Amino acid sequence: MTAMRAFRFASCLILMALAFSGLRFWKLGQKLYWVDEAITSLHITAEGGDQILELLQEEKPSHLAQIRNFLRMSDATITGTVRSLREEDPHHTPLYYILLNRWALCLGLAPARLRLLSALFSFLSLFAVGWLAFELFESKTISVIAALIFAASPFELIYAQQAREYSFWILLILIATTVFSRLLRNPAWSLAFAYFIVTTALLYTHVFSICVLIAHGCVVAVLFRRNRAVLVRYGTATLAALLLFVPWMVVIVTRLAQLREENSGVAEPLSPVLYLETFLLNLVRPVLDLGLPSYQHLPYRELQVVLPLCLILSVIVSSTVFFALHASALQRTVLFALAMSNIFPLAVMDIVAGGRRALLPRYDSPTWIVLHLVLAFFCVRAMASGSRALKIGGVLATGAVVLSGIVTDELFFSRSVWWTSRPPELAEVVTYLESQTGPFRLIVDEQNFHTNSWIGLSYSLPDVPLILVGDASVSSFPDGIAYALHATPDFALRIFVLTGQICVPVKPWLCKLELPKQRARAMQPMVPVTIAAQ
Repeated sequence: MTAMRAFRFASCLILMALAFSGLRFWKLGQKLYWVDEAITSLHITAEGGDQILELLQEEKPSHLAQIRNFLRMSDATITGTVRSLREEDPHHTPLYYILLNRWALCLGLAPARLRLLSALFSFLSLFAVGWLAFELFESKTISVIAALIFAASPFELIYAQQAREYSFWILLILIATTVFSRLLRNPAWSLAFAYFIVTTALLYTHVFSICVLIAHGCVVAVLFRRNRAVLVRYGTATLAALLLFVPWMVVIVTRLAQLREENSGVAEPLSPVLYLETFLLNLVRPVLDLGLPSYQHLPYRELQVVLPLCLILSVIVSSTVFFALHASALQRTVLFALAMSNIFPLAVMDIVAGGRRALLPRYDSPTWIVLHLVLAFFCVRAMASGSRALKIGGVLATGAVVLSGIVTDELFFSRSVWWTSRPPELAEVVTYLESQTGPFRLIVDEQNFHTNSWIGLSYSLPDVPLILVGDASVSSFPDGIAYALHATPDFALRIFVLTGQICVPVKPWLCKLELPKQRARAMQPMVPVTIAAQ
């Protein structure tokens, strides 16, 4: 390939990577502001769920949009954000939330504006992954292809459009591993200091960063245990970073019981077959994501779904085998350790204690970073090999990855909810209500108000009128169609007593009733109703 053709080829790849990365900033406000993002808003405003409930009862909002007005940045401080995380969510370390607190103070709390910070971090990761690829493989072509694959990745796009810390965490993992790789080759104190700064930020971005540091330590123990310069500088930087993280570790240790209770959902057992299916689906999702839900059997009879998944899975397996056979010892050790850093201990915990911790894709972010790099290595080395079969395989693999990104982007931007929108019942409710053409109201139970769900709904369905049902909060029910969310048996019975109408279930969390004028009646003070367990 001549120099001019090589330049044109590289320019084309870079433009494609930039185009894919630009999609991170498109339709930032489209997706449901799901419950974890609502928790982010509570943390950066230092508003607690109890405070929101008090405001609800005092101000009696008439529309969903008014609920989000309860979140106020006027009194939000860094100290308040750190205190909120320490007391309510200690397994989320505070650096990202501090940055987002300052960001929201300037730009506001609208979902698109909060998500913009994550999109910026993900865009910067495009250059960071190219830097890491160049540091490991010393190839500009692999660096550019790695950036393209990263930019086209559905996983990176999804978390670039969420007001959560994961895109920032991925950026810091890339930078930390790049500095670490350079430190191994050139054990200078300046690089050790840079590694100390980055790893400290990494630890205060996500607690699972400890596993990334352990992976780096395993590389040093396996390949550099006799290199005194590397041992001293790496050890000093790592120890200093861990010492600075001790204060937050104390917070986590003192609240272990709270953490176990709050994360009990990930400890729920899953059948071995369903566990394996979800694991394989997660393995494909960084390249091709068709929006299939987790923890459900794959649609084996739908060949238009199964065949592309199998094709991408075969590309991933082939690339991994090729990498294991052709990469250097340093490349294999660094990437294998990073890939196993989080997913391996989480999978062991699942096997020993039961649960689905390793099936949460965001926790396995280091593994997906490695997958991008392995795919880039295979695509470039295969196309440059003397084997015609490998050349064709490399071209087809590159095309499949890029095409998968295009397909996923089309699906992703055509929907207001995705499989990451949790809980799935709330996503179903939003999809259903958005499809309704006529006017309707939502009935809210003040005694069972789910703050996080309603904050998300206030952005998805802002103009929907509310009917607040408390002990004596409404004099009468207006006529027309109404839906009750979180309609527990007790709440459904209270609605029947008040209206004479049966609330008919239409979704797991939603029931519907029609209130004609002649049937709606004044509300009386309620005596608590108890329904015997069936």
